[in-house]
Amino acid sequence: MTHPLLPISLAVCLAATSFGPLQAQDLETLSRAVNPGLGRVIVHQDGGLALGSGFVIDALDDDKYLFVTNAHVVEGKARSIEVGFLLPTEQNREALVVLEGTILAISPHQDLALLRLSRSDGGQAEGPKPLPLRATPAVQGAPVAAFGFPGIADRQSPTMERDLFRSSLTSGVVSRTMETPDWGIDRSQFPVQIIQHDASINAGNSGGPLVDMCGAVVGVNTSLMHADAGREIYQAASSAEVLRFLQKEGFAVEPDLSDCSGLSLGGGMLAPVVVGVLVASAFLLGAFGVFVSRKGWPRMLAGKPIIAVSVTGPEGRSRLLQFDRRALSRGITVGRSSRCSVVVSDPKVSARHLELRLENGGLYLCDLNSSNGTLIDGNKLVPGRKERVSSKSVVGFGLSHLRVNRLE
Repeated sequence: MTHPLLPISLAVCLAATSFGPLQAQDLETLSRAVNPGLGRVIVHQDGGLALGSGFVIDALDDDKYLFVTNAHVVEGKARSIEVGFLLPTEQNREALVVLEGTILAISPHQDLALLRLSRSDGGQAEGPKPLPLRATPAVQGAPVAAFGFPGIADRQSPTMERDLFRSSLTSGVVSRTMETPDWGIDRSQFPVQIIQHDASINAGNSGGPLVDMCGAVVGVNTSLMHADAGREIYQAASSAEVLRFLQKEGFAVEPDLSDCSGLSLGGGMLAPVVVGVLVASAFLLGAFGVFVSRKGWPRMLAGKPIIAVSVTGPEGRSRLLQFDRRALSRGITVGRSSRCSVVVSDPKVSARHLELRLENGGLYLCDLNSSNGTLIDGNKLVPGRKERVSSKSVVGFGLSHLRVNRLE
């Protein structure tokens, strides 16, 4: 039976999320949220300087930070890397803070790089603020904003050095999302999930965040393509690629699981009173399977994990992922494609190689007509035929293998 409070709470939530088009004050509020995590990258090379953009994803101990940018911004023979931020001070002003950067990891085929920033200025300005990474994919027509430091803006010589670190902002919508193997600085033909959008970017924007109207990063601006009649298409690696890159390199960053459909930081969208109503409604709905996530917006409660999947790639590094009954009943796909539940960077693995599915209390594996086949305990599977697996099974595919373990 439906609880009497449920329709009321749902009606309040639906009424509160009907908003008008993006307004200037919305972008102003968005910029105040994003800019403290946005940095300009300066790479000192023997032949001069390379410039780009990037953003902080995590704050570590001892005034150190994790920072994401494009691989093509920092790759090559860099003598040193600096990242400059304009940050607020206790006096309600702003100060230029420059941090030293060290490359921790690079993915040439995703065109992504992770830096560790170290601060030693001892100033009174606050530290950079991490920007959340959106877990859910961007959808066509969703409003987005691009932040960064396009070099074309420097043609107007600033009177103060700090103005070189003042960001530029453009806005637009998501044109489409797609997978393409034609990506990265090595053109390795690995499929990468990208976002095409119409928020203008230029050289110098590389590595900067593409954000939704809640201030979460949905992509990393990477390139532009020139089309006919002077038109340009702007492209970003999706936040899903960033999360996969970080996971593969062993850096756990909790993604933002909240829903930004119609919600945002600024006036013209969510007034403070409406925010209170939404949060209160979410708590009312908590008794019926909905809860308020760590970031503050409602999302469906995930089930208890019942299966752990350990995947070891060709480089010998293992990952452990856990899945609940609902996900396993729908099917867990494994392959090179970024749309798979488990992504494996293995050139011998197909885009969609195999599937694990829970049926009638048993866990079954099916080879999805892969190019190089799948083995269970050394026995090759017939493509398309389901075979039961247990915690003792070793599943080989490509240059990788996986094991499963029940958690209940």
